[in-house]
Amino acid sequence: MPWVVVRADNKKIAQLNVIKDILNRVECPEKDEHLCTPDPNVVFKYKRSLLKNGWITP
Repeated sequence: MPWVVVRADNKKIAQLNVIKDILNRVECPEKDEHLCTPDPNVVFKYKRSLLKNGWITP
């Protein structure tokens, strides 16, 4: 499983998007895909280029 980065500038939005990300990974035939999709600006996969362009810091 790859590393996942969560931008936590706004804690409530970050928490809701982490929950959405977890729900998105769980197989469930009745889930609403739209409601379980996290905001890609808040939850995203780690890439080294994010360190270079300043999106994340070590």
